[in-house]
Amino acid sequence: MSLLDTFFGRRKRPIWEERNETVYKIPKEPKEQKVQAVQEEKIEVSMRNEREQLKEEIEKLSKQSDALLAAVEENRNVIAQNVHQENVKAFRNIQAILEELDKKMAKSDRQDKQMDSLKTYIKCTTWFSIINLMVLVIYILYTMGVF
Repeated sequence: MSLLDTFFGRRKRPIWEERNETVYKIPKEPKEQKVQAVQEEKIEVSMRNEREQLKEEIEKLSKQSDALLAAVEENRNVIAQNVHQENVKAFRNIQAILEELDKKMAKSDRQDKQMDSLKTYIKCTTWFSIINLMVLVIYILYTMGVF
């Protein structure tokens, strides 16, 4: 199968001619074009599949985000309602404390007024006792003959 075989008559044509014919019989370009076409088709199919998968993922994520937003809004409403209830309770408690404080302040004012009147009464009694003691001392001294 070499050049010598051609000379000895085993082959009619030389190998390089057969190679050229085979090259011309099956051109490389159509194979490459077919391969490229098949690859392009595979790429298009894979891209379509990826697009569909991405669309499905996007839809799933949008549904999940909608569900999360709804849950957050519901939680926000529940929290707002609970905060409002606690604020109302705190307001009522503070209002009750202030009313009790007002009552105690009124009672304290009455007691202060009573203490003021008691103080004046004690001052008067003290002065009267001092005067009475002085008169008693003078009377004792007068009876003893000091005056």
